[in-house]
Parts: sequence; C-alpha cells; structure tokens
Amino acid sequence: MGDAGGEGDKKAAAPDNRPKWFEERIIATYGKLAKVDKIEKFTKSEPGEKAFKKFCDSEDRCLFVYEQEGEITGGGKAPTDRKKKGVVFVKDEASAPVAFEQLSKAVSVMEMHPETMNHLMSIAHDVYFPILTQPGNQEGWPDVIAKELTENLHKFLANAYVTIGHMAGQTLLPLPPDDVYSSMEKNQHDKDSVHVLETSVVAWTRQIKEVLHLDPETALKSGNHPGPQAEIEFWTNKAQNLNSIHDQLSSDKVRQVIKVLEVTKSTYFPAFNRLCKEVAQARMEANDNVVYLKAVEPFLNSLGNDAFADIGLVFKPLMHTILLVWKNSKFYNTPGRLVVMMREICNDLIRQAATFVSGEQLFEMEP
Repeated sequence: MGDAGGEGDKKAAAPDNRPKWFEERIIATYGKLAKVDKIEKFTKSEPGEKAFKKFCDSEDRCLFVYEQEGEITGGGKAPTDRKKKGVVFVKDEASAPVAFEQLSKAVSVMEMHPETMNHLMSIAHDVYFPILTQPGNQEGWPDVIAKELTENLHKFLANAYVTIGHMAGQTLLPLPPDDVYSSMEKNQHDKDSVHVLETSVVAWTRQIKEVLHLDPETALKSGNHPGPQAEIEFWTNKAQNLNSIHDQLSSDKVRQVIKVLEVTKSTYFPAFNRLCKEVAQARMEANDNVVYLKAVEPFLNSLGNDAFADIGLVFKPLMHTILLVWKNSKFYNTPGRLVVMMREICNDLIRQAATFVSGEQLFEMEP
C-alpha cells in the first residue's frame, strides 16, 4: 500500500512542461527583440504558470503575452495600449483540456504587432498579392476569375491604406496599381487602364469632399458645448489634412493620372480639376486661419484655466485681438466664423462660472 501511494505521489508531482513550451514560442516570436531573462521570469513565475494552466485547462480560446511597464505579463484579455510587439496563442478546441503532447497541434502562435494595420498592409502587399497574382498559381483559371481576384486584392489594399490614414487622422489617397502605370506608358488610350484610373479618381473625389465639407460648427451642433480651443484644434487639423492632400495631388504619380485623363478626354477630368482648385483655396484658408488664431490662443488659454476672479482681466486684450484678426485676416472675417468663436468663448465662461458658483449655494442665498 505504501509503495502504491508513493508511486501515486510521484505521478501527481510530475512537472508540468507546458510553460516551457510557451516560453520557447515567445522567445522565438520576439526574435532579436527577445528579452530572455524577462520572458523566463514571467514563464517561471506563479502568475505566468497560472495563466498558461488556465489557458490550457479551461475553455479560454486566447492567451495574450506582452510587455507592460518594462515587464513581460500575460492573460486572457488583450492589452489596451499596444505600443510594443506581443504574442497571441489561439486554441483550436475550446472544450477539452490541452495536454503537453497536444500543444503543437491544438495551439496556434501569432504575432501581435503594435501597428496592426501597417503590418496587415505589408503582409497583404508583399506576401499574399505576389503569390495570388503569380501566373503559375493561376494556371487553369478562367480569365474572368483571375481578373476579379486581382481587382478585389487592389480594392482591399486601397481600403487598408485609407484606414491607416484615418487612424493617423490623415486622408491618404490610394494610388492605382503599379502595372497600370506601365500599361499607360505603352498605350495611354488603353480602355481597361483608363477605367482603373477613373475608379481611383472617383474614390479620391469622395475622400477630398469629406475633408472640404468639414465645418467647425459641427461640434456645437452635436451638443458637446466645446470651448474655443476646439476652434483652434479644428483649423490646425484641417490645415494639416489639406496640406497632406495637396502634397499627394502634386506627386508625380497623381499628376500622371490627371494628365492621362486629360489626354483621353475623360468626363471625370473637368470635375476633378475643379476639385483640385477647391483644395488649393481651402488649404490657403485653413493655413491663414491657423496663423491668426495662434495670436488669440494665449488669451483663450487664460480664459479656460485662470481663476474665475481673474477672468475679467482677459476680456479687453482678448476682444481687441479678435478685432485685429477680423480686420486683417483674409478669411476669418465673416459673421459665420465669429459667431462660432463667440459661442465657444461663452461655453468656457459658463463652465468657469458653474465651477465657481455652486447651484445649491445660489438658490440658498438671500434675495
């Protein structure tokens, strides 16, 4: 009986090799960036072993391992702030526990990149696109299927590029495929190539109009009661966006597209040419507004941050500076522009007054 009990204790005390398996994959995924000592510290710690055990023995499908505050950590929830590379383990089967021998088949290891969309764009453009469009891999395919696949891949890459711009607060204009440019060099009147260029121009037009139609009054209409800093931030962002669009429209490849549309007498050329002029005008307005609003900014900062009792000292220089802007600016001199600014200044005053005077105290005061 004693021997049997001893054998049972040995079996029960058998080491769990699963954390070692995870450790090897984490180090391999990090590659040259691997901080082996920190990784080993996590995998051999009690929280690390618990995280691996919970992932393997429960119905959890994902385990995230990442760096936080200089230390490697992990768990079932994805990190909210992903500034550095991480590792994701995904379990194929959610029901049964996964033993050490089953890990390689049941668990997939993936890299968690800090710039997910850029990483996706690179993989799709540099790996999947060349493989899927390789003529040898399309052997036996009907021409319609091959053409449709290529078009859908181009659409995916264009949408990914636009999304990257949105995440950075920019408007990025996706360029036509490189092979279209080579085709146009041979024959500018190739109908298929011209159609691709026109499709790109339609997409650019939609993106550019979205920026041109941005209005500083939108924040007021949404009911958020913004202060005047929102006005400065709006024009700063719009100026940066329009400057970026102007630089893209001035690039050689975009100018080449516009030239082809002009030569082929495309119906899209006149409208897009007018739109480019609108961008130039709107860019001039946004940049001019930013310059003049910078002069008002110090007084607006004081209005929102100074003690309520000291705000009265800000009014005279603030109003005088706004008057100078009205007189000298080429664009910030219309009732519509000034009304937005004054409403936002009032929002700051109301906010300051509400903080300074309690509503309860106000109603308790003697008349």
